[in-house]
Amino acid sequence: MEKNSKCPKCGSSNIVPIVYGMPSYEFLEKEGVHEVLLGGCIVNDFSPIWHCKDCQNNWGNYSDRLESERQEMEKRQHK
Repeated sequence: MEKNSKCPKCGSSNIVPIVYGMPSYEFLEKEGVHEVLLGGCIVNDFSPIWHCKDCQNNWGNYSDRLESERQEMEKRQHK
């Protein structure tokens, strides 16, 4: 997962990815230390993928993340 550099609302670099689906124990631990934000089990193409811990802004599109991951996998297969 690509790291986004700054919040588009406040400019903070204090951001974490939003993770969807049934959380594993690992993700529950990461949320406990504020390394991810759990987004719940319901996700659609427009669900946000980034969260700013300073201003609480959420942004990005889940469909963009899926496309980016697909392209990355495709690159690895062609190597």
